[in-house]
Amino acid sequence: MNELGTGTRLLRAVARHGLPALLLVYVFLILFVPLADPDLFWHLKAGQWVLQQGELPGPGYEDPFSYTAPRPLSETQVEGLRSQWLGQVFLYLVYKLGGYAGLIVFRILMILAPFIAVYVLSVRKGLSPLWTVPVLLLPVLLIAFSLHYTFERPQAFTFALCFLLVPLLWRLRRPGGRWPWVALLAVMMALWSNLHGGFIFGVVMIWVFTLGVLVEAALYRRSESAQSGKEELFMLVPAALGTAATLLNPNTNSLLYGFLRGHIFRFLSDPFAVGASSAGGAATGGMIDVVSVLMEYKPLWFFYEKLHLIWPLFMMAYMALAVLAALAGYAVHRRVRFPEAMLLSAFVLFGLYYSRGVTLALVVLPMFILYSAKDFKKIGRLASGGIAAVLCAVLVFMTLQRSPWQLEPSVPV
Repeated sequence: MNELGTGTRLLRAVARHGLPALLLVYVFLILFVPLADPDLFWHLKAGQWVLQQGELPGPGYEDPFSYTAPRPLSETQVEGLRSQWLGQVFLYLVYKLGGYAGLIVFRILMILAPFIAVYVLSVRKGLSPLWTVPVLLLPVLLIAFSLHYTFERPQAFTFALCFLLVPLLWRLRRPGGRWPWVALLAVMMALWSNLHGGFIFGVVMIWVFTLGVLVEAALYRRSESAQSGKEELFMLVPAALGTAATLLNPNTNSLLYGFLRGHIFRFLSDPFAVGASSAGGAATGGMIDVVSVLMEYKPLWFFYEKLHLIWPLFMMAYMALAVLAALAGYAVHRRVRFPEAMLLSAFVLFGLYYSRGVTLALVVLPMFILYSAKDFKKIGRLASGGIAAVLCAVLVFMTLQRSPWQLEPSVPV
């Protein structure tokens, strides 16, 4: 009887998770492509140099990898070199242990791990794999379209840490036993500020979420006890400690301050001039000049309108799906969850405004859809899953017809 019961459970598990497992193998195979980001090799060499020299570049530092620019680097360039030193060291160690094949496998694992985690959590919450699979498969396939400049550099650590930061913020919202999680947040932010400059968006996320908590408390909990107000104000503690922890890097506060100052100046001067240079470029540490030159800082619509690429439409559709799922949950409860809504808005706006942020949104938004799924009825889950399934089927067809990494702009750039 025990053997029969075990066999029955095994067959049920295969029937329930067989399709997701096959799709996982499929995604693994389409992601198993050669390394293509030319910046990767500079990152590997920089990581090797840090390990061999036992120090980071300082003032007056000369770039040892450049023959055409042997002059001492500027302060801004040195800050850029030091902003991701730990990520570069980690990538070099992966390369040293596994070679280029090891880097490819590492890249695939960094992509798939968040989606596997969301799938496991969704199934444990009782959601059907038939609904969950297309919701998760769609962003994975979309990431394959921007693979060449996302996960082959220290930026990959920003994607992973953003994914971990969202549930950590939700956990900090719950009272009781929060101090270990506060310490974990501080440690994570300190590491992040040495792994990649994307920690700046992590700081923004923390404060956006905290502001949402305070706004919600002001709107919904005025009649509750003073102790409840103290619970909401507690979020200021991890927000402040998490921000302070990012100062534990070679640039201390200069990178965070310079980046935020430059973007605030840019938005105040002309928020719609995406990629356009301005007179404030020099005053903002060259950020305006970088934005005007690099394609990855262009808005998502630019790639559809100017380059006639199709994948931005799928990305915008997926972000719209996440927003609609959240709105459906709010409609059911007749109440807006402001921390979630403001955090979701930050990811969507960042993804639309900078194509660099699209992949970040695609990694994190499935969690928001999962979080909202429990709030609306089965018909709502079927509708959102159906939309994702249709988009997913089209993308699967496209990947079978032509590899996503070969999709080039149809007009000269």
